[in-house]
Amino acid sequence: MISFADPYWLYLGGPIALIATCFLFWHEKRKRRRLEKFASTKLIDGLTANHSNKKAFWRQVVLGVAIFLLFVTLAGPQAGTTTRQKATKGIDIIIALDISRSMLARDVSPNRLERVKREIENQLDKMDGDRMGLIVFAGNAFLHCPLTSDHQAFLRTLDKMEAGTIKAEGTDMAKAIDLANRSFESDDKDRFLVLISDGDDVERGGVKASESNDVRIFTVGIGSEEGVRIPLDPVDKPPRNFITNDRGEDVLAKLDDSWLREIARKSEGEYEAFGPMGEGLQATLEKLQEIGEEKRTALLNEEIPIQRFQFILPLAIALLIVELLLGNRRRLQALASVIAIVGAWSMMGCSEENMLGEAEKAYDSEEYEKAAEIYESEIATKEENEEPVDPRLLINAGLAHFEAGNLSVAESFLKKAQNETLDEPTLQSTIYNALGNLYYSKAKAGLDDLDLSSAQQAWEQARNAYEDAVAIDGNQKAKQNLKDLEEQLKARVLPKITTLHGVVWRDFDGDGRPKGKEPRLPAIIYWDKNADEEHNASNEPFVRTNKRGLYQIQWISKSYPTSIRLGCLLTEDNASKSIPLLPVFVFSEENPVPSNVRLATLEKAGRKEISFPYRRLPVLEGYLWNDTNENGERDDNETGLEGVNLFLDKNGDNEPTDDEFSFQTSSDGSFSQAIPPGPYQLRVQLKSPQSKITFPKGEDPSHSGLGNFEQTIKGLRFGVYDPNQQENQNEDQNEDSDESQSQEENQEQEVVERSNNALYKSLLEASESKSKPLPIKVEHDPNGTEGGAPRP
Repeated sequence: MISFADPYWLYLGGPIALIATCFLFWHEKRKRRRLEKFASTKLIDGLTANHSNKKAFWRQVVLGVAIFLLFVTLAGPQAGTTTRQKATKGIDIIIALDISRSMLARDVSPNRLERVKREIENQLDKMDGDRMGLIVFAGNAFLHCPLTSDHQAFLRTLDKMEAGTIKAEGTDMAKAIDLANRSFESDDKDRFLVLISDGDDVERGGVKASESNDVRIFTVGIGSEEGVRIPLDPVDKPPRNFITNDRGEDVLAKLDDSWLREIARKSEGEYEAFGPMGEGLQATLEKLQEIGEEKRTALLNEEIPIQRFQFILPLAIALLIVELLLGNRRRLQALASVIAIVGAWSMMGCSEENMLGEAEKAYDSEEYEKAAEIYESEIATKEENEEPVDPRLLINAGLAHFEAGNLSVAESFLKKAQNETLDEPTLQSTIYNALGNLYYSKAKAGLDDLDLSSAQQAWEQARNAYEDAVAIDGNQKAKQNLKDLEEQLKARVLPKITTLHGVVWRDFDGDGRPKGKEPRLPAIIYWDKNADEEHNASNEPFVRTNKRGLYQIQWISKSYPTSIRLGCLLTEDNASKSIPLLPVFVFSEENPVPSNVRLATLEKAGRKEISFPYRRLPVLEGYLWNDTNENGERDDNETGLEGVNLFLDKNGDNEPTDDEFSFQTSSDGSFSQAIPPGPYQLRVQLKSPQSKITFPKGEDPSHSGLGNFEQTIKGLRFGVYDPNQQENQNEDQNEDSDESQSQEENQEQEVVERSNNALYKSLLEASESKSKPLPIKVEHDPNGTEGGAPRP
């Protein structure tokens, strides 16, 4: 049986062909009458001796039939059908949420409504590909978010919903169900409604509505059967004010699941209790997600009419050619016109076919760049002419770019082809397999560069693409590629990955083992790639520990044994405490500047602990006063000296040098200063030759000792006679040694940075780092060490 895709062209073509034929007959007769006005009959017969009326008649008939056949072609003649497999899309889900005031009950935390909103948000990522809508109801129902694939817009709408905003009190489930039924598209065969309520259907119409609507309803009952009071206080405040009835009695919100169960049963849905942690809603959405996933991967057989215009169009063109041959013009002119028409018709696709042939030839000759250029040119031409682009052109362009090594461009073309072939499962399968190959290549490139993070990401993308190709039509190539991928993962990646883990903490007792009372320190762990013991944020990857100072990263190496240099920088929340903490795992008297980098040797792949203990520097505390009477004792009228330079005399020459650590006294003459661990000899640098040290007494007026980590050395006093010091200083600045000693004891190991010396600055440099995160990238050690970079 013959049918037409667009029969309106027939209704239009018939009259037009008839009018055109009649016009030609009239025009022929008109020409004859006009000749008769200017010449006799004998003369006309002589002038028209070569004119054939019979040919003219048939020419007009043939032209009219040809015009009609052109309209038949436009009408799209169809005869017979063929079966085509069509990939389906996701499902449509509407959430109907009860926002009556009973949803303020707090038998789940923080309350029923807020708990539901959180669980929906937690599960929404799993509904990728499905359209979501939102209806809220109480005594009435309103559609707040029509069906949409934009899940973020759905969440924004959901977040704004508050209990009690619908003025009509009560719970009318029937209105919500009817509104949901009207909100689905008329041709939508997969209608799912998730109705969430405490089940108190005041109007009792929900069951009847579920029977009369073609919607599968999954119901979720929230609340307790015993009932709880309904607070009116904000959710972040303790409940003090409760809803009461006309008699002043507290209203209890109870779960009545009988109505919800009946609604689900009548609509062939399912009922779930919400549960204390939302597990019922989670189970419901997971079931719908499974249905949607099955539908997305299912193939439907679709009966498609077979187009037959290719038989009508050549006939119409042939008649037009016959019409020209029947004309009364000279034969050469007629033949020229025929050749022009036939040539134009036959050359319509010649240029395109030649170009595509050149592209295929270039591809077969492994001239992939040339092939890609030709395919792109054809695509651009069609887009400029606003013609539809054959998805196969996009696929071929993507494959050519892939073979040429242009992976990003190839991915762009394949993704575009993917969007254009949603109803062509065979092409979809081909595209998924090609994308799998592309991501597979990215993964192998990442492994070759020891870029573990990007390699694992590409590996996962390749696996998903191959699995999708297999799910669509059992693509055997994709199935084999997936198998090869898994084997490569087991052979090339897993055996070469080392997991590095550890903790950063303050090691009070210095035994190198973290204990429960020793504080953990948040920090940055980085790969010291260029071995300069400094973190270069532009090219040295890093990860952050958690608040408990714990970290874990993955490292890949082509071969073992190998080594890695890991550095550690305390973050600002540690440095801001002004406690000078330094790493102690590389420290000795010969090397008085501790290193913040550990060189770890990895004998084989597996797990390796690398922890970073920190300890506080030793602190020197004391004061320096102006001994005006030169008696070596501080009197009540003697004040502290501000800005006097003290230094650690390493070489014993009594003079400060550039490599010796120095600092100055504060405004009241006191000092509290962290110093490098080890032996120290603290001296005063006098400001003028007239000045002299009156305390300590003796030939060597200095303080010496051994400074250990976590130690505070107190009571270091210096008396200095300085005749240039002003004697009218403010008496409020005077402190005796007992008051100074008491102040020092209250400092509790906290120190103030007062150093102008480069040595101390370098010691605290790690604590002051303000590096910004960069994406983790694994690179090859230029010094011959093979390894990778941290991955969170």
